[in-house]
Amino acid sequence: MEIYGYLFGVIRVIKDTHRDEVFIEANSHVIIRNNIYLLDYWELVAIARSLGVNPGRYTIIEEEYTNG
Repeated sequence: MEIYGYLFGVIRVIKDTHRDEVFIEANSHVIIRNNIYLLDYWELVAIARSLGVNPGRYTIIEEEYTNG
């Protein structure tokens, strides 16, 4: 597993390379499977709000690039 990036700039999302899934670390909700988004923008906004984040003007996912 590796850090995939941050949903709306603040919610960490993790990539499970074995299952080819990306999920939200805080609630384990799978948002991408086999490179296909499973949720639309408004569903991602609802999840962010349920986690106490106001999405505002953030991008959907800011990827984190690491060497390795």
